[in-house]
Amino acid sequence: MSGPASSDSHQPDVATARATAEQAARWAKEDSFRMRYGAAALLTGWFITFFVFCLGLTVVTVLIWRDDSVGWNFLPISLIYGFPVAAIVGLPLAVLVAWPLRRLPDQRIHVLIFGLVLGLVTAVLFVLLNQGRVELGSGAVAVWVAVCGALGRASVIKMVTRRNRMAGQ
Repeated sequence: MSGPASSDSHQPDVATARATAEQAARWAKEDSFRMRYGAAALLTGWFITFFVFCLGLTVVTVLIWRDDSVGWNFLPISLIYGFPVAAIVGLPLAVLVAWPLRRLPDQRIHVLIFGLVLGLVTAVLFVLLNQGRVELGSGAVAVWVAVCGALGRASVIKMVTRRNRMAGQ
């Protein structure tokens, strides 16, 4: 005999629909998350990466050559000649690395990926420019670029967090 369905039989369907709707809303919110960096954070991180890289090269030069004729005078030279390379290669590379990371809210992952990608790209460029040869100095520079890239990204975590908080994310 079929009679009217009891109200208890509809409860699981309503609860399931509610849970499904809440889950869909949560997924939509997670999918809509977009990390907002901003020009100030991008340029600050890029500049810190660039300056720390040049400063590190200068310190190594001072320690290796131990000669006052070059020494700390290498810093302005590396800043002047490194600026075009950093602007033409580094800045677009930072944008390309940051773009797919916008959906990841954990900025520690951003720092790690920035370091890895910048170091890897530097290593690949050195291998290509050295016609396939791998040299110890090139590897050291690639590692230093990775460290500087991670430091540059880590230096703007608070700026990015503040910007995203203001945007309501």
